[in-house]
Amino acid sequence: MLLYEEQWAKENRVPVSFLGCDSRNRSWHAVEYGDNTWIAIHAKCHGIPGKFMIAVFRDMRTSYPLVLAKISDIVVDRREENLGIGSLLLNRAVAWCRTNGIKCIVGELSFVDADHFDKLQYFYEKHGFTVRWLNHEKLRSHTAGYIEKCL
Repeated sequence: MLLYEEQWAKENRVPVSFLGCDSRNRSWHAVEYGDNTWIAIHAKCHGIPGKFMIAVFRDMRTSYPLVLAKISDIVVDRREENLGIGSLLLNRAVAWCRTNGIKCIVGELSFVDADHFDKLQYFYEKHGFTVRWLNHEKLRSHTAGYIEKCL
């Protein structure tokens, strides 16, 4: 059975490309779709269930049109975390941004991810992003944050 992304790629003649290998040396492939204003990259490894994707959108509200992109979401199935799959996805998204003239990539760290803010900070800093935290005065802890990387 084909995943929705694979079916869409087949119907629209979008190639499935090699994304890279994870730390277990398993080959991952990507289906990319979008245009020059957004991209969604879905990753798949034969026989591995779960959802793996990243979405990046240009921010059309800036006074400098088409130079800012926002990471909408990165999803890696929890059973497959810490194997390099998120890095493969993020690297492909950054390459797309460079190809499309994006000068800065931003994103938000939501309170729903508070239980693993430390992992998120490590992940983004490893990829050259600056992480800025918003702190709640009474809780004295991070409640949300922002990421940014200039290309």
